[in-house]
Amino acid sequence: MSGGYEVFKIRGIAIRVHGSLVFLGVMLAIIALGEGGSPADVGWRLMAPGVLFLTVLIHELGHAFTARAHGQVVKDVVLTPLGGAARLQGAVRSPVAEARVALAGPAANLVLAALAAGILLLQGQFDLESLKRIVTLDIQSGDLLIADPLRCILAFNLLLGTLNLLPAFPMDGGRILRALLWLSMGKLAATRIACRLGIWCAIGLFVSPFFVTGVQWWILPLVGLTLFLANVRERVMVEASEGVARMSMAFSMGTESAQAQAQSRAQPASQEEDDIIEVKGTSRVIDDKVIE
Repeated sequence: MSGGYEVFKIRGIAIRVHGSLVFLGVMLAIIALGEGGSPADVGWRLMAPGVLFLTVLIHELGHAFTARAHGQVVKDVVLTPLGGAARLQGAVRSPVAEARVALAGPAANLVLAALAAGILLLQGQFDLESLKRIVTLDIQSGDLLIADPLRCILAFNLLLGTLNLLPAFPMDGGRILRALLWLSMGKLAATRIACRLGIWCAIGLFVSPFFVTGVQWWILPLVGLTLFLANVRERVMVEASEGVARMSMAFSMGTESAQAQAQSRAQPASQEEDDIIEVKGTSRVIDDKVIE
């Protein structure tokens, strides 16, 4: 993912917009203007995409601020048409930190959804049927484009918060699953299991248009492809980093073994030969464990 264009900073974190999102914004503006009507009508048509943009931004800032609280360096936040990414410098150091960072994004969305629902209830405007049409992307009803701001905030935050909790690695739910597995089996094995489940979720998105209705569902295979590519990239990165760590450990153990052998050779000649053989034998056992 390229860096995109920096538009502003929030508490020192650069917010960047990907070029494809800029293009999509221009296209939406052209479509809204083409529909005609007063400036207020055009503004209402563009309101929902604007709320969605802010929803994704809040989600990623939840990740970024939590990662910073755990000592991670946050490079920036990049927003794209398919979501966003809080880019961290270096991997998360522990499974507990990863679970907290992954959970922070959906939690921020669900808190906002709950606040919007509470205000709508107080106003007597909480409409489950209308909310259902927005959450299921029923754009034919027109609710997605002309719904009031509170209803859009509720729908988009509820949708983004719950979908990201699905155990489809590297989505947030998949990262939480990996963190739980990491506690008992290590990062590499946990990543492999989480990646397999993520691949199956991506395949499910590929074939989903055969089982759902509505022209808007064409986006699901695109999301599945994005999920698949991110899944593969994450697994390769983890396996590479874990491989380097193992090689470093093997080199360190080998160096210690060589030093032990050198010290054994430097012992006085009166030392029994069996002791030297015993030191060598122990070194081989250690080296074999490292290689495995």
